[in-house]
Amino acid sequence: MVNKNSEETNLNSDQGLLAAGLKEEKETELFLHDRFMFMQNADGNPASVFLVFEMISSRRYETKDDLTGEYEDNIRYFPDFISRLLKRIHPEDRSAADSVMEQVMRECMDYRRPYRTTIEARLCSGSAQEEYRWYKIDFLLTPGPKLPDYFLLLQITDVEDRKAEELLLIEKARTDPLTGLLNREAFEEACHRKQEKATKDKLYGFGFIYIDRFKNIIDRYGYPYADKVICQFAETFKALMNTGDHCGRLGGDTFVICMDGHGNFEYLKERYRIVKASLDRDIENNQSFTVSIGVVPVTGVQILSRGCSCFDAVYQMADFSLRRAKGNGGDRIVYYNPSMDEELKAEQNIQDEEQREFIAQTQSEPEISGEPAPVHIRTFGYFDLFVNGNPVPFNHAKAKELLALLVDRRGGFISSKEAIGFLWEEETSNKRTHARYRKVAMWLRETLEKYGVGDIIENHNGNRRIIPEKVSCDLYRYFEDKNNPDSRFRGSYMLNYSWGETTYNDLNQAED
Repeated sequence: MVNKNSEETNLNSDQGLLAAGLKEEKETELFLHDRFMFMQNADGNPASVFLVFEMISSRRYETKDDLTGEYEDNIRYFPDFISRLLKRIHPEDRSAADSVMEQVMRECMDYRRPYRTTIEARLCSGSAQEEYRWYKIDFLLTPGPKLPDYFLLLQITDVEDRKAEELLLIEKARTDPLTGLLNREAFEEACHRKQEKATKDKLYGFGFIYIDRFKNIIDRYGYPYADKVICQFAETFKALMNTGDHCGRLGGDTFVICMDGHGNFEYLKERYRIVKASLDRDIENNQSFTVSIGVVPVTGVQILSRGCSCFDAVYQMADFSLRRAKGNGGDRIVYYNPSMDEELKAEQNIQDEEQREFIAQTQSEPEISGEPAPVHIRTFGYFDLFVNGNPVPFNHAKAKELLALLVDRRGGFISSKEAIGFLWEEETSNKRTHARYRKVAMWLRETLEKYGVGDIIENHNGNRRIIPEKVSCDLYRYFEDKNNPDSRFRGSYMLNYSWGETTYNDLNQAED
């Protein structure tokens, strides 16, 4: 005979277990939904894929928020899904993706704690293996609402448009806006990467190239025509460069290239002869152009022995060779050789001594109560500000560039609109850029006031200028007396900024 009380007890127990199970499942659903919303809101873009895996078993955990995208067929286990995902990643992004996955699996196996990581990579679609788009792949590891549950939430978001804008900004920051060649910073980075991969049998030719008497073209035909000539020269450079070569523009009428000599000096010389022959030509208006080139042959042995200091030394040698070529009448190639070492060293010693004398002079000046600190501004070479003989560090690069722009105006006022045109050459003057400019001007004022020299800038209704009488500047001294040994122009001006080429041309004209 069946005991009815026993049946009722078992039924109630089963119902209780079912209710408890449903409650736990509901709690898990709500928990995972909250995490899904967190990941969605954190990125701001709708996800194309959202999946959850229970990492104790590696099985997929289905939720109402699931988005399977192109991965609809038979997604059951995390390792299988990741294997399919990695096959779609662009080969250049695969190493970074593997590293992220290794860290994710390490967290799963060793710690089982909350952990989040993200990678951006190019993925190809299932239908077109050759077409890649940028996606953000977001991993969120989290313990569940009850132990020992441990979940991985995976979200894939299309970020092609944002990534394209970022890459464009990066490219603009690395290139000369007029020619599209590498700017100085990007060229140096490329050369440093070449140093890191150098072997003993390598031979490179590092060269400075200068368009002879280019200021005559500017004076006769104006800057628009001169810019056109510069661009035509740049296109010639691009056509002559082989894979692994680099070319850049230092500003004005000076270019820099690094070409592979494949271990043979005669081959390297022939390459530079071709470069010069290609640039020495008629362009328009019956104008003939010649170039002066200073070249430093650099061997792999030299690179490996000198390490990171090699580029700085080579840069000085190339500059010295170019000045030798220009000083001998131009229209020639001068290769640096060991016989020039003593002359270059003597020149550097003079420059070092002049710098030491200046610092000693400013530091030894007696402090007068109420008098401003001595301010020196260097524009020949790289732009820098010194107070009491010490260089002033700027936390914001644009604030330093604004000061350089004011110095370049030599006491003239510059409006907000004009400054924006120089500081952000590729952007128009609008509310956003004006707000950005006001912040830059504030940073500049705060930096100057911090060092007690805020009064060197005058502000009149948003128009700003530097007060020349309150600073010592090599540029200003040069135009007062170019024969002054304390302010000699050595062929470079504000190398930090491409917009300095107008004054650079004025300086070259004054030299001639």
